[in-house]
Amino acid sequence: MSLTLAIKKFASLNAKPGGIEPKKPFYLPGLNGIRAIAILIIVAAHTDEFTYLFHRHAIGIIGKGAAVHAVTLFFVLSGYLITYLLMLEKEKFKKIHYRKFYMRRALRIWPVYFLMISIAYIIHIHGGITPEYKVITAYFLYYLFFIPNIFFAARGILHPITPLWSIGVEEQFYAFWPFVINKAKNILGVMLAIIAIYFCTKIVLQYAHFTTLFKIVNVTRIDSMAIGGIGAYLVLERHRLLSIIYHRITQVICWALLIYSLIFGAIHIFSIADSELYSILFLVFILNVSTNPRTIISTENKVLNFLGKISYGLFAYHMSILFLLAYLLRGITFNINDTIFVIGLYLLTLIVAIPVAYFSYEFFEKRFLNLKQKMLR
Repeated sequence: MSLTLAIKKFASLNAKPGGIEPKKPFYLPGLNGIRAIAILIIVAAHTDEFTYLFHRHAIGIIGKGAAVHAVTLFFVLSGYLITYLLMLEKEKFKKIHYRKFYMRRALRIWPVYFLMISIAYIIHIHGGITPEYKVITAYFLYYLFFIPNIFFAARGILHPITPLWSIGVEEQFYAFWPFVINKAKNILGVMLAIIAIYFCTKIVLQYAHFTTLFKIVNVTRIDSMAIGGIGAYLVLERHRLLSIIYHRITQVICWALLIYSLIFGAIHIFSIADSELYSILFLVFILNVSTNPRTIISTENKVLNFLGKISYGLFAYHMSILFLLAYLLRGITFNINDTIFVIGLYLLTLIVAIPVAYFSYEFFEKRFLNLKQKMLR
C-alpha cells in the first residue's frame, strides 16, 4: 500500500481533520490477532508466576521471558498503529490535531486504567494488605501520574495492578510522539536518531553502573515503539525493504525464532539489545499479517479477532482474577502434578477473564468509545 493509496482509503472513510476515527473505523487486518496472541502469552506467564498463591511450583514459563516478549510485541504494535494513523493525518490535513489525538487516547485507555487503580487502592487500604496508609498512597501516585514504570523499575509491586506499568510507558510515548511526527521533515531519520540515542543512553548507564537509572530507561520502551513507527513509515512509503520483510524465507526464519524462544527460552546475542532485536522480529510479523497478502501465517480469524478486541480488558483484569481464584480455592488440595495444575489454572483464568473482559468492553468501555466517535465528528 503506497502512501497515496492509503490516503485515498483514509479519505473514503469520511474522515475529518483530527478525526482518525471516522464513521467506519479504520482497520488493518491481523492486528487483533496479534493482540490476542500477545495477551494469551502474558496470561500464561503470569499464571505460572503466581502458582505460589496456590502453594504449587511454577513450571518455568515466566523464566523463559514470554511475558516480557509479549509486552514488547504490544509496544511495537502501538508504535506501528499510532504512527500509521498520525502519518495519514499529517499527509491529508498537513497537520496533526493534538487535542483530538489526546482525547482519543484518553477515552480508550483511561476508563479501565483508573477503574483498576481505584479498585486496587481500596483493596490495599481496606483489605489489610499494606500496613501504612501514607506509604501505599505514595505508591499509587506513580500510577495516578502515569509513571508506574519508575516504580516497577525500582522493583515496586502493587498487586493486582503491577502489569499496568506498561500503560504508563505508552502514555509517556503518546505525550511527545504526535509532535515528532508533525514537526519532523525527515520522519525516518528522526525515528532512527531517537532509537540510537535511547540505545546509547542504555549502554552509558549500564557501563557507568547507574543501576537505577538504567532500569528506569530500560523499561521505558521508546525504542520498541519507535521501531513500530519505522514499520508504519516503510509500509506507507512502500519502501524497498518491504521486499525483504515480505520474503517467505524472512517470515519462516522469524516465526522459527519466536517458536524456539517460547519453548526453550529467550535468544540472547547481546543482553542489552534484546528488546531491540525482538522488536524487529515482531515488526516483521506485524507488517506481514497486516499488509502482505502472501503472509505465510494469518492472524485474521473470528476467534483471534474477538480476543484481540477485548485484549485490553484481559490484560487489565487477569491478575485480579488470578488473586480471586487463589482466595476462592484456598484450602483445596489438587492431587495432580504441577504442569497439569498450571495448564488447568490457565484455562480456568481464561474461562473467567474472557466473559469479564467482554462485558467490560460491551457495557463499560464502549460507552467511552462511542463518546469518542461523537466528539470527533
